Amino acid sequence: MTAAEAKYPKRDFPFAAKCTWLITIGLYVSSVLFVSLCVPWTNSKLLRPGTAFTGAVSPFVIAIEEAGIAVIPGLANAGFLFAAWTAANTQLYVASRTLYGMCQGMTPASNPVLWPLGRTRKKNGAPVMAILTSCIFAPLAYLLCADTNAQKLIGVFSGMATVGCLLVWASQCFAFVRFYFGYVFTPDCLQAVE
Repeated sequence: MTAAEAKYPKRDFPFAAKCTWLITIGLYVSSVLFVSLCVPWTNSKLLRPGTAFTGAVSPFVIAIEEAGIAVIPGLANAGFLFAAWTAANTQLYVASRTLYGMCQGMTPASNPVLWPLGRTRKKNGAPVMAILTSCIFAPLAYLLCADTNAQKLIGVFSGMATVGCLLVWASQCFAFVRFYFGYVFTPDCLQAVE
């Protein structure tokens, strides 16, 4: 997604590809391991059926509270909110650039509805119409605050998004395997691109 807008893609993307799995294992797996060592699964503060889903049921917050540190649970919740905001920003970027890429090159004659999504602003090159179209779906998050029927609907949307992500990852893995075997059989094909 970001390859088209990267300044030095030949240098940056191999480094990012090598570091992604290290960051994932180092940050997520180790933090979950350490928290699971600090908070037993029998802790009564953990999320149970029928309890309210708030930041207080987070095992990270429980571990910090049981350590006796008063200020840090609020900072941990702020960190979680920041991580959620960052993830939402990334998804908005990906959605808008996907719309832009799919609609690029369309004319009003070929598709009178979608052609504005493939245009950018002359000032900064941002696809503003694609960004605004991607933002239309953001208020659906407020369905979590509604009654149980709306929460069932958000569960359906969440399931659809999960399946979509799995399909995207599967297609990326398949494309990489095909690329790899194509490269193995014709290793000089990339020299023509450079």
